[in-house]
Amino acid sequence: MAENARRNGLTVELLECGWAASGPIVAAGPFELVLASDVLYERVNVALLVALLPQLVTPAGQVLLADLGRPALAEFLDAMAGRGWTVEQRPPGAEGIRATVYRLLPPN
Repeated sequence: MAENARRNGLTVELLECGWAASGPIVAAGPFELVLASDVLYERVNVALLVALLPQLVTPAGQVLLADLGRPALAEFLDAMAGRGWTVEQRPPGAEGIRATVYRLLPPN
């Protein structure tokens, strides 16, 4: 990702952390944009992610989440919508891409 950003004249900050040990990423935020891909592979991640995202995104920010249709996806999207988040579904962008991108906006 860093190399791709450099080629496009962008600067990105990458931070790897566990959902349950999210202190470092929370301390670095909040962010205007949070990118997440294939993060709902286990149901246990739903509650962790629902609790974490509001700490990571600025009030005017957004989350772009790519998912392959994992079983926990519907539970996650319902939980975020139930907390006032706007959830928009974007169709796959390129032929052969199975992932769907969801745009999540914090409550006003």
